[in-house]
Amino acid sequence: MFPHIKQDTIIKSYKNVEYEKGDICIKVGNKIKYISIKMGHKNSVHCESIEKFKKFLKSINVDENIIKEILKYQYGDGTLNGTGEIRKSAAEYKLENQKSIDIINQEINKPEILKKVINRFIIQGTQWQTHHINLLVYGTPDDFLFITPNEIYAYILSKKDIQSSALHFSCLTFQPMSRVLNYNEKMEYMRHWIQIKWYNLEDNIIELMNLKEQKLLNN
Repeated sequence: MFPHIKQDTIIKSYKNVEYEKGDICIKVGNKIKYISIKMGHKNSVHCESIEKFKKFLKSINVDENIIKEILKYQYGDGTLNGTGEIRKSAAEYKLENQKSIDIINQEINKPEILKKVINRFIIQGTQWQTHHINLLVYGTPDDFLFITPNEIYAYILSKKDIQSSALHFSCLTFQPMSRVLNYNEKMEYMRHWIQIKWYNLEDNIIELMNLKEQKLLNN
């Protein structure tokens, strides 16, 4: 990120206190770079309200009928707003609605859509977040891997035809924060929030590094 560092260069690193995709900042001179840090398994890379996400999908010209089907998937109760009386688990919903899910996936995995959601989910965030990440780091201080935004775009776009029974954007899985199947009133708000999971992040980074080594990935 800083190709001209010398032995006496002062490097500053600090936690990013703003609500941005970058967790820490590294500053050299007047240049600041933003680093997203992930660790563990089943990484959640993004969350927001379903209402904001619906507006975003409209803004990037996703078909209105597809958006409606996404809302049905979100709530799992047959409605577009979560007012249905009978809620179904993800497994139950997929069992009865797999054809609809497949149609959604075919639409939302088009390259022009994927590029925009990658930026929203991983690189920058919503339109209110202004700083793009310069690096995504996975692991701990003693054992880590890292990938650049260009590599993230290239890898996720290369997996646009991945097969999954879940609603997904390439290798990124879409799901409600919770369907609250126990009808716990204190948790109801979670039904109106989405989360994006990158389940196999570590394995995918290793695969990406191998593809780079073999010169099989364009970035």
